[in-house]
Amino acid sequence: MNSDNNLRILLARRPIGAPVAEDFQFSPAPIPVPEAGELGVRMLFLSMDPYMRGRIGAPRLGGTEPLPLGAVVEGRGIAEVTVSTDPRFQPGDIIYGELGWQTHATIQADRALKLDPALAPLTAWVGLLGHPGLTAKVGVSRILRVQPGETFVVSAAVGAVGQVAGPLAKLAGAARVVGVAGGAAKCRFAVERLGYDACIDRHAEPDLGAALVRDCPGGIDAYFDNTGGTVLAAVWPLLNRHGRIALCGHVSEYNATGEERPGPNLGSGVGRRLRIEGFGVGDHLDLMPAWRIEAAALLSEGKMVMQETIIDGFENTPKAFAAMLAGQSFGKTIVRVAPAR
Repeated sequence: MNSDNNLRILLARRPIGAPVAEDFQFSPAPIPVPEAGELGVRMLFLSMDPYMRGRIGAPRLGGTEPLPLGAVVEGRGIAEVTVSTDPRFQPGDIIYGELGWQTHATIQADRALKLDPALAPLTAWVGLLGHPGLTAKVGVSRILRVQPGETFVVSAAVGAVGQVAGPLAKLAGAARVVGVAGGAAKCRFAVERLGYDACIDRHAEPDLGAALVRDCPGGIDAYFDNTGGTVLAAVWPLLNRHGRIALCGHVSEYNATGEERPGPNLGSGVGRRLRIEGFGVGDHLDLMPAWRIEAAALLSEGKMVMQETIIDGFENTPKAFAAMLAGQSFGKTIVRVAPAR
């Protein structure tokens, strides 16, 4: 990689189905020079997040305006300040912000978060201490309001959100925490390291509904949905009276090219007095400062685990993104662009 240039990844075309290399274009450019009130930074880590699939796809009803073709692909990252025009930041400071898929960037100082490397490992700021961790906190505490004695289920149970949501439900007093994940290794990790009471391997179970009946014999009180699709359909008939669903993501459908899968019979939710609420973490950023302190403490006390898939090399960013969407990575997926000095 030529450090004299800013290597960018542009959106070349809108993916149809799973993103492939041809959907992106590598484009060198001069290293950007910060203007007044801005910082010049070099990228250290890029966060791979499912929401980005919607940003590069075709417009969807109720969705945000997609990224224009030819634009730098959006993304959150951790970077080192190289040039500062703001007295609050100095060269060498480490910051977090919306920086895009590029090796160098500028960012308004007011939009950059200066990181404290002593609080937690740097990569925690794009996982546990960042938007994925807060998403789990919001879903468990503010949306589902998990209560002692309840049965809690979460899909994508060892993903960046799920691996936080399960332990948080345990800490809230849930009597039974059950995960759904893709693969035996992920399910072992969920039980042995994250403290799940059970984890269902969706690749191995011929009947997901029967597996949920087996592992949730008293029914399901709260379901944290990260996947949509067949898992949501299997959970639906098992929800207890006054059961709740937090609709967080539908990663199983992000690459769909045909009609959406038919959903559950929503009418049956009337008699059971079910509550379904979709949410986005951007509506709950008021909790972020307190969450970062709480999450760092939970990590240091061994009550949280950070499982990460770190892929080296900026050139591997599109592959890392596709692997994350396909469920091939384990835990939080991060691209290491350059080493910290």
